[in-house]
Amino acid sequence: MEKNKKIALGELISELKSVLIQDGENSLTDNEDWFYYTEESAMLDLNTIGIIADPVEVDEEEWEEILPDIAVENDFLNPISSELIDNVLINAFSQNARVSNDIIIEALNYYIENDSFMAL
Repeated sequence: MEKNKKIALGELISELKSVLIQDGENSLTDNEDWFYYTEESAMLDLNTIGIIADPVEVDEEEWEEILPDIAVENDFLNPISSELIDNVLINAFSQNARVSNDIIIEALNYYIENDSFMAL
């Protein structure tokens, strides 16, 4: 995934779906070295704009999260791991291979709120 790139969540989901369909789920989970950062407190939808950047780091002395500068500079302070996005996508596809981007984003919001996968 190209880092330091602003992208709508719907477009990101489309790209990941394409990779999943063409190359299988291992191709998603083998490259989880990025996070998707969005504005805080917003419900995610197709038009949510965020940025793909390096993962959150943790200051082990202070136990504070350190977000990448590019995320902070753009006020994208809500980190979502690529692992979470990939797992929600894989779970949704395992339930319905024709799942829409809207439903995947609904499932992502559901997971963020409930810490469990949504039944489709």
